[in-house]
Amino acid sequence: MLEAWIPLYRARQLANWGPNYMFHELLTLVPETLSRPHAIFPFVAAEFRGRCYSRRARMACTDGGRRIPAPAGRVFTVFVSTRMIVADWGWELASAGEPTLPMLRDGLLGDPTWTTT
Repeated sequence: MLEAWIPLYRARQLANWGPNYMFHELLTLVPETLSRPHAIFPFVAAEFRGRCYSRRARMACTDGGRRIPAPAGRVFTVFVSTRMIVADWGWELASAGEPTLPMLRDGLLGDPTWTTT
């Protein structure tokens, strides 16, 4: 299993001041995506280098922590730095040709290094 971490101050910030849905995603969707991704991509931006883990999740989280159906046409992504720090996560548009993969945009995502499809 992938060992990535999130700074404690970031988790506390989300727990105390939100957005609450991101805190609930951190507890549910982030670990699920990192442990069972549908694809892994290299990710390179001016301020960030690492990997993007993506999964076509079946549920999303509300501010109250309720589980609701995932947004149509979206995949859940988690960005992990080269130092194995979870930097960001959220919903991205799915590729039209492969609905389990995120749309490759602006050249930031390279070709998948691993995929289940």
